[in-house]
Amino acid sequence: FPVTIAVIDESEGYGIFVWIPLTDCNSSTGALSVLLGSHLFGNYIRAQHIPWSFRNHIEVLKQNMIQVPAVPGDLICFDTSLIHGSGINHSNEIRVAACGALLPKNHKKIEYKSEGKQLYKYEIQNEYWLDGGNPDNLLSYPKIEVENNFPNPITKRQLKSLINDTHNKQSFL
Repeated sequence: FPVTIAVIDESEGYGIFVWIPLTDCNSSTGALSVLLGSHLFGNYIRAQHIPWSFRNHIEVLKQNMIQVPAVPGDLICFDTSLIHGSGINHSNEIRVAACGALLPKNHKKIEYKSEGKQLYKYEIQNEYWLDGGNPDNLLSYPKIEVENNFPNPITKRQLKSLINDTHNKQSFL
């Protein structure tokens, strides 16, 4: 349910996801949910080929997320590092939304992958994602070794501390 992957090097810049409901999105149809302040956690290295730091605490995340009900014509924009997801559609209606990203003009698209104990950042092109994000295709892209200073996996205590710290700052409002 909650997800977030990096699209650009967020230590150098940020992007904005744009979520546009084409049908009613509410608690019955599975509204978008977000974890307020999670874009401030500093978890810059996220990828489909690296286990997610928060994977052991999905229930804690869900308990702290808020729903963002929306109707056709709404436009929801949020930082690409914000933890977000859509709930289960309990209705008989199809829930449809369009998604996109606004990225800095001269951005470089990236993907991360671990190889043993080493972590690499790849500078990729659109074709990588259009081809399904196959990790074998990363071999054709330039890479550099990077360090991940964010805990992976994060402990429940660390997660609760991050949530409390960001909510106390209220700098996400």
